[in-house]
Amino acid sequence: MSNEILIIESKNLEIEQLKTQLELMKRQNIAILGDGEVFLRKTASGGVKAVVGAVTLSEELSEIYEIKGYGTIPSKYPITAIGYLKMNQIAGVSIITPKSLKLEDGTVVVNPYIMRDKNNVIRGVWVRKVSIGRSPTGNISMVSSTLQYNPGQYLIADLIKKVKDDTKAGRLCNIRSLTQDDFVNGQFFSLYDDAGLWVNFDNKEVFKAFETYSQNCLFAERKAQTIVERNCLKKHAAFSRMYVQPQGLAPKRTAKVKVVGWTCDLSEDELQKLAEQVDKGDDITMDGQKIHYTEAIDIVEDEDVVASTDEEEVVVQEEETESQPDTQPEQMSFEDEREYDVLIEKIEEAVESLGVEKAAEILKKNMKTSVDKLKKPQYKMALQLLNEEIGRAAK
Repeated sequence: MSNEILIIESKNLEIEQLKTQLELMKRQNIAILGDGEVFLRKTASGGVKAVVGAVTLSEELSEIYEIKGYGTIPSKYPITAIGYLKMNQIAGVSIITPKSLKLEDGTVVVNPYIMRDKNNVIRGVWVRKVSIGRSPTGNISMVSSTLQYNPGQYLIADLIKKVKDDTKAGRLCNIRSLTQDDFVNGQFFSLYDDAGLWVNFDNKEVFKAFETYSQNCLFAERKAQTIVERNCLKKHAAFSRMYVQPQGLAPKRTAKVKVVGWTCDLSEDELQKLAEQVDKGDDITMDGQKIHYTEAIDIVEDEDVVASTDEEEVVVQEEETESQPDTQPEQMSFEDEREYDVLIEKIEEAVESLGVEKAAEILKKNMKTSVDKLKKPQYKMALQLLNEEIGRAAK
Protein backbone atom coordinates (compact mmCIF):
# COMPACT_ATOMS: atom_id res chain seq x y z
CA MET A 1 0.00 0.00 0.00
CA SER A 2 2.86 2.37 0.85
CA ASN A 3 4.36 1.84 -2.64
CA GLU A 4 1.06 2.86 -4.24
CA ILE A 5 0.97 6.03 -2.13
CA LEU A 6 4.53 6.92 -3.21
CA ILE A 7 3.66 6.39 -6.86
CA ILE A 8 0.57 8.61 -6.54
CA GLU A 9 2.58 11.34 -4.77
CA SER A 10 5.25 11.15 -7.52
CA LYS A 11 2.62 11.51 -10.26
CA ASN A 12 1.02 14.45 -8.41
CA LEU A 13 4.44 16.13 -8.22
CA GLU A 14 4.97 15.67 -12.00
CA ILE A 15 1.53 17.17 -12.65
CA GLU A 16 2.33 20.20 -10.49
CA GLN A 17 5.66 20.68 -12.30
CA LEU A 18 3.91 20.55 -15.68
CA LYS A 19 1.33 23.10 -14.47
CA THR A 20 4.18 25.41 -13.39
CA GLN A 21 5.93 25.02 -16.75
CA LEU A 22 2.71 25.75 -18.66
CA GLU A 23 2.09 28.84 -16.55
CA LEU A 24 5.62 30.11 -17.27
CA MET A 25 5.12 29.47 -20.99
CA LYS A 26 1.88 31.48 -20.95
CA ARG A 27 3.61 34.39 -19.21
CA GLN A 28 6.35 34.37 -21.87
CA ASN A 29 3.77 34.11 -24.70
CA ILE A 30 5.02 30.67 -25.79
CA ALA A 31 2.73 28.44 -27.87
CA ILE A 32 3.21 24.77 -28.79
CA LEU A 33 2.55 23.55 -32.33
CA GLY A 34 1.85 20.11 -33.75
CA ASP A 35 3.53 17.21 -31.99
CA GLY A 36 5.21 19.39 -29.39
CA GLU A 37 8.52 19.72 -31.24
CA VAL A 38 7.89 23.31 -32.42
CA PHE A 39 7.47 26.21 -29.98
CA LEU A 40 6.56 29.81 -30.84
CA ARG A 41 7.44 32.83 -28.73
CA LYS A 42 4.97 35.63 -29.45
CA THR A 43 5.07 39.37 -29.01
CA ALA A 44 2.52 41.20 -26.86
CA SER A 45 0.49 41.95 -30.01
CA GLY A 46 0.39 38.26 -30.97
CA GLY A 47 3.06 38.27 -33.68
CA VAL A 48 5.68 35.54 -33.91
CA LYS A 49 8.95 36.57 -32.27
CA ALA A 50 10.94 33.33 -32.08
CA VAL A 51 10.60 29.69 -33.08
CA VAL A 52 12.25 26.65 -31.49
CA GLY A 53 12.08 23.44 -33.51
CA ALA A 54 13.71 20.04 -34.00
CA VAL A 55 14.98 19.52 -37.56
CA THR A 56 15.49 15.95 -38.81
CA LEU A 57 18.54 15.60 -41.06
CA SER A 58 18.69 12.62 -43.40
CA GLU A 59 21.71 10.76 -44.79
CA GLU A 60 19.56 9.50 -47.68
CA LEU A 61 18.70 13.09 -48.67
CA SER A 62 22.40 14.13 -48.52
CA GLU A 63 21.82 16.39 -45.48
CA ILE A 64 24.53 14.55 -43.52
CA TYR A 65 27.31 12.20 -44.63
CA GLU A 66 29.91 9.92 -43.06
CA ILE A 67 33.67 10.47 -42.81
CA LYS A 68 34.75 6.93 -42.01
CA GLY A 69 36.99 6.47 -39.00
CA TYR A 70 39.99 4.19 -38.78
CA GLY A 71 41.72 2.39 -35.91
CA THR A 72 40.55 3.93 -32.65
CA ILE A 73 39.28 7.07 -34.38
CA PRO A 74 35.46 6.97 -34.73
CA SER A 75 33.53 8.07 -37.79
CA LYS A 76 32.35 11.68 -38.01
CA TYR A 77 29.08 12.90 -39.52
CA PRO A 78 29.27 16.50 -40.83
CA ILE A 79 26.20 18.48 -41.82
CA THR A 80 26.20 19.22 -45.56
CA ALA A 81 25.27 22.47 -47.31
CA ILE A 82 21.81 20.98 -47.99
CA GLY A 83 21.48 20.17 -44.28
CA TYR A 84 22.33 23.71 -43.18
CA LEU A 85 19.83 25.14 -45.66
CA LYS A 86 17.16 22.89 -44.14
CA MET A 87 18.08 24.06 -40.60
CA ASN A 88 18.04 27.64 -41.82
CA GLN A 89 14.35 27.31 -42.71
CA ILE A 90 13.84 27.77 -38.96
CA ALA A 91 16.92 29.83 -38.04
CA GLY A 92 16.15 32.45 -40.70
CA VAL A 93 19.74 33.65 -41.16
CA SER A 94 20.11 35.89 -44.23
CA ILE A 95 23.01 35.35 -46.64
CA ILE A 96 24.02 38.29 -48.79
CA THR A 97 26.65 38.62 -51.52
CA PRO A 98 28.56 41.93 -51.25
CA LYS A 99 29.12 43.72 -54.56
CA SER A 100 32.91 43.55 -54.26
CA LEU A 101 35.72 41.69 -52.50
CA LYS A 102 39.42 42.30 -51.82
CA LEU A 103 42.07 39.91 -53.14
CA GLU A 104 45.24 38.98 -51.25
CA ASP A 105 47.21 41.76 -52.98
CA GLY A 106 44.63 44.37 -51.94
CA THR A 107 42.96 44.65 -55.36
CA VAL A 108 39.20 45.27 -55.15
CA VAL A 109 37.27 43.20 -57.71
CA VAL A 110 33.67 42.30 -58.50
CA ASN A 111 32.17 39.53 -56.33
CA PRO A 112 32.33 36.68 -57.31
CA TYR A 113 35.58 37.04 -59.26
CA ILE A 114 36.31 34.35 -61.88
CA MET A 115 39.80 33.78 -63.29
CA ARG A 116 40.11 32.01 -66.66
CA ASP A 117 43.06 30.72 -68.68
CA LYS A 118 43.80 31.39 -72.36
CA ASN A 119 41.36 28.60 -73.33
CA ASN A 120 38.56 30.24 -71.28
CA VAL A 121 38.66 27.38 -68.73
CA ILE A 122 38.02 28.46 -65.14
CA ARG A 123 41.35 28.60 -63.29
CA GLY A 124 39.93 29.82 -60.00
CA VAL A 125 37.00 31.53 -58.31
CA TRP A 126 37.09 34.10 -55.51
CA VAL A 127 33.80 34.57 -53.69
CA ARG A 128 32.64 36.28 -50.49
CA LYS A 129 29.39 35.90 -48.56
CA VAL A 130 28.08 37.46 -45.35
CA SER A 131 25.54 35.76 -43.07
CA ILE A 132 23.42 38.00 -40.85
CA GLY A 133 20.94 36.78 -38.28
CA ARG A 134 20.17 36.39 -34.61
CA SER A 135 21.85 34.00 -32.21
CA PRO A 136 19.69 31.72 -30.01
CA THR A 137 19.69 34.48 -27.35
CA GLY A 138 18.34 37.03 -29.85
CA ASN A 139 21.50 39.10 -30.45
CA ILE A 140 22.41 40.02 -34.04
CA SER A 141 25.51 38.19 -35.27
CA MET A 142 27.45 38.44 -38.57
CA VAL A 143 29.95 36.13 -40.28
CA SER A 144 31.94 37.05 -43.40
CA SER A 145 33.59 34.23 -45.35
CA THR A 146 35.97 34.70 -48.30
CA LEU A 147 37.24 31.74 -50.29
CA GLN A 148 39.39 30.94 -53.32
CA TYR A 149 38.38 27.75 -55.11
CA ASN A 150 40.90 26.32 -57.59
CA PRO A 151 39.78 23.15 -59.44
CA GLY A 152 43.35 22.44 -60.60
CA GLN A 153 44.59 21.94 -57.02
CA TYR A 154 42.05 19.18 -56.48
CA LEU A 155 42.94 17.50 -59.77
CA ILE A 156 46.57 17.09 -58.65
CA ALA A 157 45.52 15.93 -55.16
CA ASP A 158 43.10 13.42 -56.71
CA LEU A 159 45.76 12.12 -59.13
CA ILE A 160 48.28 11.64 -56.31
CA LYS A 161 45.72 9.46 -54.50
CA LYS A 162 45.12 7.43 -57.69
CA VAL A 163 48.85 6.82 -58.21
CA LYS A 164 49.29 5.93 -54.54
CA ASP A 165 46.60 3.23 -54.82
CA ASP A 166 47.57 1.99 -58.31
CA THR A 167 51.14 2.15 -59.66
CA LYS A 168 49.80 1.61 -63.19
CA ALA A 169 48.11 5.02 -62.96
CA GLY A 170 51.45 6.83 -62.94
CA ARG A 171 54.50 7.59 -60.78
CA LEU A 172 56.38 10.27 -58.90
CA CYS A 173 59.53 11.06 -60.88
CA ASN A 174 62.00 13.59 -62.21
CA ILE A 175 60.87 15.23 -65.44
CA ARG A 176 64.26 14.42 -67.01
CA SER A 177 63.58 10.69 -66.59
CA LEU A 178 60.54 10.78 -68.91
CA THR A 179 60.70 9.52 -72.49
CA GLN A 180 59.01 10.88 -75.58
CA ASP A 181 56.40 8.10 -75.29
CA ASP A 182 55.65 9.19 -71.72
CA PHE A 183 54.76 12.68 -72.94
CA VAL A 184 52.61 11.24 -75.76
CA ASN A 185 50.71 8.80 -73.50
CA GLY A 186 50.44 10.88 -70.35
CA GLN A 187 51.05 14.21 -68.64
CA PHE A 188 53.59 15.53 -66.13
CA PHE A 189 52.56 17.84 -63.27
CA SER A 190 55.42 19.71 -61.62
CA LEU A 191 55.34 19.61 -57.81
CA TYR A 192 58.78 20.83 -56.71
CA ASP A 193 61.62 21.89 -59.01
CA ASP A 194 62.10 18.98 -61.45
CA ALA A 195 60.15 16.54 -59.28
CA GLY A 196 56.52 15.88 -60.07
CA LEU A 197 53.77 13.44 -60.95
CA TRP A 198 53.42 11.66 -64.28
CA VAL A 199 50.02 10.07 -65.01
CA ASN A 200 48.99 7.53 -67.61
CA PHE A 201 46.10 8.61 -69.86
CA ASP A 202 45.17 4.96 -70.53
CA ASN A 203 44.44 4.28 -66.86
CA LYS A 204 40.74 4.17 -65.92
CA GLU A 205 41.27 5.84 -62.52
CA VAL A 206 43.19 8.70 -64.14
CA PHE A 207 40.30 9.15 -66.57
CA LYS A 208 37.91 9.39 -63.60
CA ALA A 209 40.11 12.05 -61.98
CA PHE A 210 39.99 14.18 -65.13
CA GLU A 211 36.24 13.59 -65.36
CA THR A 212 35.86 14.94 -61.82
CA TYR A 213 38.08 17.89 -62.72
CA SER A 214 35.86 18.63 -65.73
CA GLN A 215 32.81 18.65 -63.46
CA ASN A 216 34.57 20.89 -60.95
CA CYS A 217 35.43 23.39 -63.70
CA LEU A 218 31.90 23.28 -65.10
CA PHE A 219 30.36 24.00 -61.70
CA ALA A 220 33.28 25.93 -60.18
CA GLU A 221 31.39 29.13 -59.43
CA ARG A 222 28.36 27.29 -58.05
CA LYS A 223 30.53 24.98 -55.93
CA ALA A 224 32.57 27.90 -54.56
CA GLN A 225 29.39 29.78 -53.62
CA THR A 226 27.89 26.65 -52.02
CA ILE A 227 31.04 26.05 -49.92
CA VAL A 228 31.09 29.69 -48.78
CA GLU A 229 27.38 29.66 -47.90
CA ARG A 230 27.89 26.49 -45.85
CA ASN A 231 30.86 28.08 -44.06
CA CYS A 232 28.85 31.23 -43.34
CA LEU A 233 26.06 29.18 -41.78
CA LYS A 234 28.17 26.65 -39.85
CA LYS A 235 30.19 29.48 -38.24
CA HIS A 236 27.13 31.56 -37.36
CA ALA A 237 25.97 31.62 -33.74
CA ALA A 238 22.50 30.41 -34.80
CA PHE A 239 23.95 26.96 -35.55
CA SER A 240 25.50 25.24 -32.57
CA ARG A 241 27.15 22.29 -34.28
CA MET A 242 29.02 21.06 -37.36
CA TYR A 243 28.69 17.33 -36.62
CA VAL A 244 25.83 15.09 -35.51
CA GLN A 245 25.51 11.56 -34.14
CA PRO A 246 22.85 9.92 -36.33
CA GLN A 247 20.60 6.99 -35.48
CA GLY A 248 19.64 4.03 -37.66
CA LEU A 249 21.41 2.01 -40.36
CA ALA A 250 23.31 3.29 -43.41
CA PRO A 251 22.38 4.70 -45.84
CA LYS A 252 19.17 5.84 -44.11
CA ARG A 253 20.53 7.28 -40.87
CA THR A 254 18.90 10.41 -39.42
CA ALA A 255 19.76 12.95 -36.74
CA LYS A 256 17.62 15.51 -34.93
CA VAL A 257 19.02 18.99 -34.31
CA LYS A 258 17.44 21.71 -32.19
CA VAL A 259 17.28 25.09 -33.95
CA VAL A 260 16.20 28.49 -32.61
CA GLY A 261 14.96 31.02 -35.14
CA TRP A 262 13.95 34.66 -34.78
CA THR A 263 11.78 36.66 -37.14
CA CYS A 264 13.95 38.77 -39.46
CA ASP A 265 13.17 42.42 -38.70
CA LEU A 266 15.90 43.70 -41.03
CA SER A 267 15.07 44.94 -44.51
CA GLU A 268 17.21 44.22 -47.58
CA ASP A 269 18.57 47.79 -47.41
CA GLU A 270 19.55 47.36 -43.76
CA LEU A 271 21.34 44.09 -44.54
CA GLN A 272 23.31 45.78 -47.33
CA LYS A 273 24.21 48.70 -45.04
CA LEU A 274 25.59 46.28 -42.47
CA ALA A 275 27.74 44.67 -45.16
CA GLU A 276 28.96 48.12 -46.26
CA GLN A 277 30.03 48.89 -42.68
CA VAL A 278 32.18 45.75 -42.83
CA ASP A 279 33.80 46.89 -46.10
CA LYS A 280 34.60 50.31 -44.65
CA GLY A 281 36.16 48.81 -41.53
CA ASP A 282 33.75 50.71 -39.28
CA ASP A 283 32.39 49.44 -35.98
CA ILE A 284 29.27 47.49 -36.90
CA THR A 285 26.19 48.79 -35.11
CA MET A 286 22.41 48.57 -35.48
CA ASP A 287 20.13 50.90 -33.49
CA GLY A 288 23.07 51.78 -31.25
CA GLN A 289 23.81 48.10 -30.50
CA LYS A 290 27.28 46.77 -31.38
CA ILE A 291 27.01 43.64 -33.51
CA HIS A 292 29.22 40.58 -33.04
CA TYR A 293 31.23 40.08 -36.23
CA THR A 294 33.52 37.28 -37.44
CA GLU A 295 35.79 37.56 -40.49
CA ALA A 296 37.24 34.40 -42.07
CA ILE A 297 39.51 33.65 -45.03
CA ASP A 298 38.65 30.02 -45.65
CA ILE A 299 40.81 27.23 -47.04
CA VAL A 300 38.87 24.56 -48.93
CA GLU A 301 39.29 21.14 -47.33
CA ASP A 302 38.21 17.72 -48.59
CA GLU A 303 35.28 17.80 -46.18
CA ASP A 304 34.06 21.11 -47.64
CA VAL A 305 34.17 19.75 -51.21
CA VAL A 306 32.19 16.61 -50.33
CA ALA A 307 29.73 18.39 -48.02
CA SER A 308 28.99 20.96 -50.74
CA THR A 309 28.63 18.51 -53.64
CA ASP A 310 25.78 19.20 -56.03
CA GLU A 311 23.35 16.34 -56.67
CA GLU A 312 24.37 15.88 -60.31
CA GLU A 313 28.01 15.36 -59.28
CA VAL A 314 27.07 12.05 -57.64
CA VAL A 315 25.87 10.53 -60.93
CA VAL A 316 29.10 8.52 -61.53
CA GLN A 317 28.93 6.91 -58.09
CA GLU A 318 25.27 6.01 -58.55
CA GLU A 319 25.96 4.32 -61.87
CA GLU A 320 28.80 2.29 -60.33
CA THR A 321 26.61 0.96 -57.52
CA GLU A 322 23.46 0.58 -59.59
CA SER A 323 24.01 -3.14 -60.32
CA GLN A 324 24.58 -4.07 -56.67
CA PRO A 325 21.64 -5.85 -55.02
CA ASP A 326 19.70 -3.81 -52.52
CA THR A 327 19.53 -5.83 -49.32
CA GLN A 328 17.24 -3.32 -47.65
CA PRO A 329 14.09 -2.49 -49.63
CA GLU A 330 13.41 1.23 -49.78
CA GLN A 331 10.67 2.38 -47.46
CA MET A 332 9.31 5.84 -48.21
CA SER A 333 6.94 7.83 -46.06
CA PHE A 334 3.76 9.26 -47.51
CA GLU A 335 5.31 12.76 -47.37
CA ASP A 336 8.38 11.61 -49.37
CA GLU A 337 6.19 10.02 -52.05
CA ARG A 338 4.09 13.19 -52.33
CA GLU A 339 7.24 15.35 -52.64
CA TYR A 340 8.62 13.19 -55.44
CA ASP A 341 5.24 13.16 -57.21
CA VAL A 342 5.11 16.98 -57.11
CA LEU A 343 8.68 17.23 -58.45
CA ILE A 344 7.87 14.84 -61.31
CA GLU A 345 4.81 16.92 -62.24
CA LYS A 346 6.87 20.13 -62.26
CA ILE A 347 9.63 18.51 -64.35
CA GLU A 348 7.02 17.34 -66.88
CA GLU A 349 5.59 20.87 -67.04
CA ALA A 350 9.09 22.32 -67.60
CA VAL A 351 9.80 19.78 -70.36
CA GLU A 352 6.52 20.67 -72.04
CA SER A 353 7.35 24.38 -71.81
CA LEU A 354 10.87 24.00 -73.25
CA GLY A 355 10.17 21.20 -75.68
CA VAL A 356 11.40 17.63 -75.39
CA GLU A 357 14.55 18.13 -77.50
CA LYS A 358 15.70 21.28 -75.66
CA ALA A 359 15.08 19.72 -72.24
CA ALA A 360 16.96 16.56 -73.26
CA GLU A 361 19.88 18.70 -74.47
CA ILE A 362 20.09 20.57 -71.12
CA LEU A 363 20.01 17.41 -68.99
CA LYS A 364 22.53 15.61 -71.20
CA LYS A 365 24.96 18.55 -71.11
CA ASN A 366 24.74 19.29 -67.38
CA MET A 367 23.83 15.95 -65.79
CA LYS A 368 24.83 13.35 -68.41
CA THR A 369 21.37 11.78 -68.24
CA SER A 370 17.84 12.05 -69.67
CA VAL A 371 14.40 12.66 -68.17
CA ASP A 372 13.42 8.98 -68.20
CA LYS A 373 16.68 7.99 -66.43
CA LEU A 374 16.60 10.58 -63.64
CA LYS A 375 17.06 9.17 -60.14
CA LYS A 376 15.14 10.58 -57.20
CA PRO A 377 18.09 12.53 -55.67
CA GLN A 378 18.48 14.29 -59.05
CA TYR A 379 14.92 15.58 -59.37
CA LYS A 380 15.49 18.95 -57.67
CA MET A 381 18.65 19.74 -59.63
CA ALA A 382 17.02 18.76 -62.93
CA LEU A 383 14.03 20.99 -62.19
CA GLN A 384 16.34 23.88 -61.28
CA LEU A 385 18.30 23.58 -64.55
CA LEU A 386 15.11 23.44 -66.64
CA ASN A 387 13.55 26.40 -64.81
CA GLU A 388 16.75 28.45 -65.24
CA GLU A 389 16.55 27.88 -69.02
CA ILE A 390 12.86 28.83 -69.01
CA GLY A 391 13.77 32.04 -67.16
CA ARG A 392 16.51 32.89 -69.66
CA ALA A 393 14.17 32.25 -72.58
CA ALA A 394 11.56 34.55 -71.09
CA LYS A 395 13.97 37.52 -70.92
